[in-house]
Amino acid sequence: YIQITQFTERTGDEFIKAINKLSDLKAAALIIDLRNNPGGLLDAAVAVAEPFFKKGDIIVYTQGRKPADREDYKAESDDEPLNVPTAVLINAGSASAAEIVAGALKDTGKAVIVGERSFGKGSVQSIFKLKHGEGMRLTTARYYTPSGVTIHEKGVTPTVEVVMTPEDDQNIRLQRARRDVTDPKEFKERFGIDPIEDRQLQAAVDVLRGIMVLDARKPEPLAAVPAAPAPVPAPVKK
Repeated sequence: YIQITQFTERTGDEFIKAINKLSDLKAAALIIDLRNNPGGLLDAAVAVAEPFFKKGDIIVYTQGRKPADREDYKAESDDEPLNVPTAVLINAGSASAAEIVAGALKDTGKAVIVGERSFGKGSVQSIFKLKHGEGMRLTTARYYTPSGVTIHEKGVTPTVEVVMTPEDDQNIRLQRARRDVTDPKEFKERFGIDPIEDRQLQAAVDVLRGIMVLDARKPEPLAAVPAAPAPVPAPVKK
């Protein structure tokens, strides 16, 4: 389980360190929690998604009005891509860079997306300086997933939808922030609410367990089924 709360200059390196730590612990599956992540740096989003892609694969691209106004962001690492069952948690508070990561992994089938539709902020904005210290912010391009799906105003739709109320979401956020308070009674006394199950996280765990069970089976290819014999027409009486 790796939670990313925002995308900064250090996020890519921190993500790799967390992946390596989980690898040392022989983790068999991975959950990336991007809920309520407002985004951040584009380069950081690319760095987080990159370990799942082969060198040269497109992770995200931006497109302006003209066909020539396209810029591709590709994986540059020579390492073999991560090949582990992965789920990404998102909700309505997941935006911008968080949507780039979720959209890229969903679009290419590298992760199952669990939770609620994301915010839908996928625009590139440029700031032009004006006189007297003023400025104008203008949308000049939009972000697209590798297959050409736009994120802006549409968001990323989860593969497995698990909707939570705003109150439940706040409760879960508090529980994640205060993992030091493990006793339910003490939690209720200190914060005035009962702790609840994180249904989105549990759904992600259940999905990954199902994937692992299917992978362990290693089924044989389907055998050819002989075609049924053609029916013999009944004799026609004259």
